[in-house]
Amino acid sequence: GRPLLPGGDASSLVDAGGAFHRPVNRVVAVCEPREAERELSAQIEKFLSTGLTLTHLDSHHHAHSYPELLDVAIGLARRLGVPLRQTGPAVRARIVAFGVPTPDAFSDAFYGPGATAENLRAIIGGHGDGVLEIMCHPAAADDLLAEVSSYSAERRRELAILTSPEIKEYIAAQGI
Repeated sequence: GRPLLPGGDASSLVDAGGAFHRPVNRVVAVCEPREAERELSAQIEKFLSTGLTLTHLDSHHHAHSYPELLDVAIGLARRLGVPLRQTGPAVRARIVAFGVPTPDAFSDAFYGPGATAENLRAIIGGHGDGVLEIMCHPAAADDLLAEVSSYSAERRRELAILTSPEIKEYIAAQGI
């Protein structure tokens, strides 16, 4: 996609055509953190203008968890008073050190070939106490999604698994 900031205000985030650098690690490697903070703030403000409630912050392909952007994301989460997604112990420790709420555990194992009912039960069953965030991408995929994402058909499968009576029963039986 393209930034919300006008013209040169996001020059370190974009390629010669004005689109965000791809892949995400390329953006992170070349971005100026202050530009990234201004762009992220603009994106948050646009979201808030919809009237929806901001429940937490996260980012596409976990861009916020890279060391170059983590402090920016932590600052935004603190300012907004919302939790920030953690992606592993080191990231979680940094977030918690700044007093920002974050889940106790995070799993990205319910993805691609791992997006099965059996694996979902194993992820849930293998977690102890506390809040576990499971990354997922459920969707009723349409043509637009197919155009912008290579992970399209898989989203339908995830949605079917996550809403299946079998998984609902398993979750209830676990007391979740």
